[in-house]
Amino acid sequence: MLARFFLILSFFSAALSLGAETRRPLKPEDFAAIRDVDEPNLSPDGQSVAYVVGTVDLKKDKQPKNLWLAKWDDSENRALTFGDNAQTHPRWSPDGKWIAFLSSRTDESDNDQLWILSSAGGEAEKLTTEKGSVDDFAWSPESKRIVLVVHDPDPRQPEAKEKEKKTVPPIVIDRFQFKEDITGYLTNRWSHLKLLDLASRKIESLTSGEHDDGLPSFSPDGRQIAFVSKRGDNADRTENWDIYLIEPKASAKERQLTTTLEADAHPEWESAPAWSPDGKTIAYIHG
Repeated sequence: MLARFFLILSFFSAALSLGAETRRPLKPEDFAAIRDVDEPNLSPDGQSVAYVVGTVDLKKDKQPKNLWLAKWDDSENRALTFGDNAQTHPRWSPDGKWIAFLSSRTDESDNDQLWILSSAGGEAEKLTTEKGSVDDFAWSPESKRIVLVVHDPDPRQPEAKEKEKKTVPPIVIDRFQFKEDITGYLTNRWSHLKLLDLASRKIESLTSGEHDDGLPSFSPDGRQIAFVSKRGDNADRTENWDIYLIEPKASAKERQLTTTLEADAHPEWESAPAWSPDGKTIAYIHG
């Protein structure tokens, strides 16, 4: 319902901005005035909503996305970030003190990194400097740890200072699934889980291997992480995604919870594993 509300708000805002003038046929530049409202995330106390506003800057030929904060009682609606690139995936910490998000700002390779911002406002702080991109993340219940989904770096990508000097190497195809929408050519890159401790800023790897792991979700007591993975002798040749459990520590070994033989829809098209409040059950969509 919340997502539907923001979708209606997006179209309503666009209609107001265009309808305030005398009626006339739409022009191409009118579409640049439409703002996209996306990714609403409700605060733990239910009083505020963090969300993403996408705009178009025709002069700079860019499509910036920035975070906004709105009070549920309509007493406040303000921008939290300002920039020409994309700030996405706003997620409240369970204690309501922080909003974490993804952005490629200041990253020379244009990879998304994890940032954190006080819910009261102020400057955002960069939490990760991964060579690959941070694709997703989830807070722990006590707001002291964050599990990351990190995509391996592109080995063909030269360092920033060498970009103008080197010719990009040819693409070598040696795997069945060689390309993916948005990501492009995959080469031998995979997505795995890492754990960030906020107090020490230390990052530890949780999973590895020639397969993709994603959609992590902490258990209510913070002792387990459920996630989705597609594994097997050749994971590229199957669409069989299963649920796994792992303890949030570097030496932990994952445990497979489900075993299905038939193909699934990609989990990101459905939903992440969802824990019951008592931590005894995990709900997920299959098929």
